[in-house]
Amino acid sequence: MKYLVIVVRPEDGSVLALPSSNGWAIPAFTPSITDARIVEHINAEIQRELGLKTWTLKCAARGESDGELWRVFVAINRESGVSLPPVVHWLGRVEAYSATFVHQGIGEAVE
Repeated sequence: MKYLVIVVRPEDGSVLALPSSNGWAIPAFTPSITDARIVEHINAEIQRELGLKTWTLKCAARGESDGELWRVFVAINRESGVSLPPVVHWLGRVEAYSATFVHQGIGEAVE
C-alpha cells in the first residue's frame, strides 16, 4: 500500500509539492503500519523526509491503481519558517487547484 500526504500550510492554505516530469507530486511512502486510524507514523515520515512537523487530520481518498492500493492523507504543517529542501515548493491555493498532479485522486483531494 502506498500513502500520499497532502501537506497544507495553515496560514495561507498552500500545498507542499515536489516537481516531477509529469506534473506535481506530493510526499509518498510505503508504510509498515497500514491502519488509517493510526497516523503518528505518517507525521514521523514527513519529519524524516522533509524536516516538517505535521498533524495528520484525515484520510481524504483511497483507491487502487495498477494493482496497488493507495490512500491520500491530509496533514497540516505545525511550524512556519522551516527551511525546506530546494526541490520542495508551496503551491498557493489557486495554483494548487489548477495544478496537474502525478497521482490520480490528488487534485480532487486538494479541492
